[in-house]
Amino acid sequence: MIFKIKNEDIDIQISFRCDVLFENMMDKSFEGKNVTEWLAYFYASYLVALGKNPENILEFDEFINELDQDRTMLLEFTQFYNEQMKRATKLRPRVEEKN
Repeated sequence: MIFKIKNEDIDIQISFRCDVLFENMMDKSFEGKNVTEWLAYFYASYLVALGKNPENILEFDEFINELDQDRTMLLEFTQFYNEQMKRATKLRPRVEEKN
């Protein structure tokens, strides 16, 4: 999904790389229980998206300042994340247990 951050279109994706980066930043797994976790996961996704272009990366405080300018971005990101997780769950084949 494309987010406009600091007047730049950033293609944010949800990936295992984002999960790992979040876990390294926060020293725990993502649960989506509070605003801090959502902001940190969004920031991790942003860092992954800009990984090939490190000169344009905002610091975490700068990133939050950008989100404060358009508070709907965090809501859009949480909706995007939840949609991606639902889609991934539907695509995963069920494994039947053997008794």
